[in-house]
Amino acid sequence: MNLYTGMTVKNTNEQQTSEQPVNRRRGTGLLNIMKSTVAAVCGIQTKSNRERDFENAKPSAFIIAGLVFVVVFILSIYGVVQLVLSFATS
Repeated sequence: MNLYTGMTVKNTNEQQTSEQPVNRRRGTGLLNIMKSTVAAVCGIQTKSNRERDFENAKPSAFIIAGLVFVVVFILSIYGVVQLVLSFATS
């Protein structure tokens, strides 16, 4: 409502499209999922990032990222042990 004339003014700059649903879930992004997964594994995840993750991302993305992190972590530990053993036996 316009305070000077008492009339209701419609803003013509607002565009309403039926193509975009209002409750559409925004993705968090691969980089943010990876950072959140590493932070959660280390125990240093902030409250604001955790809330963002629960609001914007699908749980399956974090489950998959966690499994991939565990596999990469185990393979890297295995590789380091094999490297140390190869130097120790020569």
